[in-house]
Amino acid sequence: YFGNVNLNWRSESSSNPKGYLYAKLVQYVFNCIKLIREKGYTPVIKGIVWHQGESDGTSKTFADKYEEYLTNFMYDLKNTFASLKSERPFLYQDDNPLIIDSI
Repeated sequence: YFGNVNLNWRSESSSNPKGYLYAKLVQYVFNCIKLIREKGYTPVIKGIVWHQGESDGTSKTFADKYEEYLTNFMYDLKNTFASLKSERPFLYQDDNPLIIDSI
């Protein structure tokens, strides 16, 4: 999905209402978890990879809020899926070096 963390991917710590793509991601993961459990398996999230494009840099307003919103995005995903976590990292990639944080 295309979008940016300032609008479409904005999580609940950054905005109410949250961005529609963030809400869609969370619902999709919960639907998948339900299907996995129905098959008799125990799901574990091994990690999350976030690849960011340049759309958050298209305006000064977006660029100024990017770090705050991305930090909130990672925090909210970690908390939303805390019961499914493993000791794997949250991977973030853009055109700069990889940032690794634990989920």
